[in-house]
Amino acid sequence: MGKFKHFLSFGIIIILIFSFLNKLKAQDTASNISIGAVFDGGYSFHNLEGSLDYLIEMRNEAESPSYGFSGGLNIAYQLSDKWSLKSGINYATRGYKSKGEAIDSDGNVLLTFNSQHKYYYVDVPVLFHYFLRKGALRPVITAGFAVNFFIKEMNKHTQTNAQVEQIICNTETESLKQSPGCKA
Repeated sequence: MGKFKHFLSFGIIIILIFSFLNKLKAQDTASNISIGAVFDGGYSFHNLEGSLDYLIEMRNEAESPSYGFSGGLNIAYQLSDKWSLKSGINYATRGYKSKGEAIDSDGNVLLTFNSQHKYYYVDVPVLFHYFLRKGALRPVITAGFAVNFFIKEMNKHTQTNAQVEQIICNTETESLKQSPGCKA
């Protein structure tokens, strides 16, 4: 419930900003507002660095990128010929995959495992655009920030032992709740 309060508060602030900007303009503002939808793909990847070389090397080798997406609605308000303010709400997925194997002292593979880790967010961007020139082709410089609200995490762990595949753990964790854990 705490995240919802933060999200609601931020939404009210965005509405107040647009209301204030609307009051500043005495002219017809309908032509200054644009609403649009956005959808894009993503590629989640990390490369760890630090002082724990063995552990970092092991994780970098075992973990691989994962595809995700983001989609939502945006609203932009044209402040002047050169400036605009844009915000919206987007639903996004991110994550990674990992794999590995357990071996005995003779080097025989005892079991292999695969894991998928997915994270779900609601993103609220606030962007300022500065247009470098007028015309059909308008180069723009954009700066801003985004507030990301964690929604839930889903993990799926699979192991193969003696050619038998079994799902050993399939968990779902919602915002700030403890994971129920995996049972062997």
